[in-house]
Amino acid sequence: TELVVVMTVDGVILVWSKSATSNVSENFCKLPYEPTTVCVSPDDRIVYVGGKDCTIHIYSINDNDTLDEIHTLSGTHLQPIYALSISNDGKKLASADVRDICVWNIEEDYHTVIGKGRWC
Repeated sequence: TELVVVMTVDGVILVWSKSATSNVSENFCKLPYEPTTVCVSPDDRIVYVGGKDCTIHIYSINDNDTLDEIHTLSGTHLQPIYALSISNDGKKLASADVRDICVWNIEEDYHTVIGKGRWC
């Protein structure tokens, strides 16, 4: 599967192709908050969305090609999250607002490696 996620003011659009020869499909997923950043796991199975609600929402893509929220990370960022990135090996998630960054260990149930590191 090749997945591209496009963020909009109201949600995300999932665009994917199941194989090199299949047609491209798309699905709009409305979210109950305003997203500000998005990233996808290296295996295209998990979508991470940061929002103006200062929370990281973690979704799995279900069989209907829609999103199921499986976890949230809140209480660390005090301002909207404007950047998310996953390490190449898929083991760490980095998040940033206008002042702080956090690094999360995905394999250890999202325990913080760096919590509220100030780099400005």
